[in-house]
Amino acid sequence: MFTNIMKWVSIIALFLAVLWRSAADYRTILQFVVCAGATFVVLQAARSGKYFWAAAFSGIAALFNPIVQLSFLGVCFSGSISHALRCF
Repeated sequence: MFTNIMKWVSIIALFLAVLWRSAADYRTILQFVVCAGATFVVLQAARSGKYFWAAAFSGIAALFNPIVQLSFLGVCFSGSISHALRCF
């Protein structure tokens, strides 16, 4: 149940990020929400034996990791948001 809640919170956060890009600090909050949601999806997928989805969401969690940020993410941040939204 908690995994479904985190998944929907991540979907809503990504959707709002696509629509509302005026805030300067939304990126850090978005990274925390999406990274946490993707991590919970990875755990759920690994428990149910769906290793392809676990690997895919591991990539999303690494891409949106707020602690160790990737340098190219600033250039293609909107593209990565739309791809992550499609996966969720």
